[in-house]
Amino acid sequence: MTTAASDPVIDFQAAWATLDLPAHVREVLSAAPLVQTPENRPQLLDWALGRSTGTTDWTLGNRDDHGVYEAVFHLPGNSNGASRIVEAVITKARNGLAINFPDPAMRRRDPDAMVIGDSLPTDKPTYDQRFGEPFDNTRQQTLDWLKTQELVAMPFYAGPDALGYGSLLIVPRQAAFFAAALADLQGMIPRSQVPENFKITGGVLFVAPPFRHTTSAAANSSSTTALSRIRKSSPTTSIPARARKKASTPCSSTSASAKAGPLTIAQPSPSSRPMRTNSFSCTKAPAAAAKVR
Repeated sequence: MTTAASDPVIDFQAAWATLDLPAHVREVLSAAPLVQTPENRPQLLDWALGRSTGTTDWTLGNRDDHGVYEAVFHLPGNSNGASRIVEAVITKARNGLAINFPDPAMRRRDPDAMVIGDSLPTDKPTYDQRFGEPFDNTRQQTLDWLKTQELVAMPFYAGPDALGYGSLLIVPRQAAFFAAALADLQGMIPRSQVPENFKITGGVLFVAPPFRHTTSAAANSSSTTALSRIRKSSPTTSIPARARKKASTPCSSTSASAKAGPLTIAQPSPSSRPMRTNSFSCTKAPAAAAKVR
């Protein structure tokens, strides 16, 4: 959706509190020690490498920068030792980023990844049915954990922009590569161009990687997404186990093999269409590049 020149806009990072956001979203953003909203794609790529904005030369001719960054998380309630988990290894390439998941389970397609977290009618398996407990406790633990993290909050439109399904991604800054991949696939609304009347009508996507190691879901499945659907407010997708593939995970490896190559966020070729916020392509890197050095 293109914002007309006359439509009032706000700086989301500075003025998100003025928007009509769901209460639990406001609580998370208010409590977090840092909330950053990207203005452009290079910012997201910098954050994905653990760098400050503007510190990387993203031109295709830059062959000297081979930065590598580990997306490290500690299990909730722990701060060191065995609780340290490397969820992804992000490597700068000439044309973007390559993301490798050291855990083979994270590279597999899982058709049973989604369960429904609410009690509305559904023909899909529910969290309660699969794990023998309501989703409410895991959902609250996820929100409480996010309140302690430095966050990236990225507004976007789910589906075609013209439909106007306002959505919001809330992800730890340590996993900023996820936001970069989602922006490539689905688009993003730049920080300074968020409509003043922006509303969450498409959903809120929370990403909490460590919970795939700690919840009952993790004990029974390599990947679980619990989806709470719309009632009278916005729908909320909470991801305690891992980012759901296809609809929720942009640009993930589609191979069922554990030897699949890493996720790659690539620049478009010079002959491609004029650049839009979401005009970048995602391609799978060669399998030989999947080794973590």
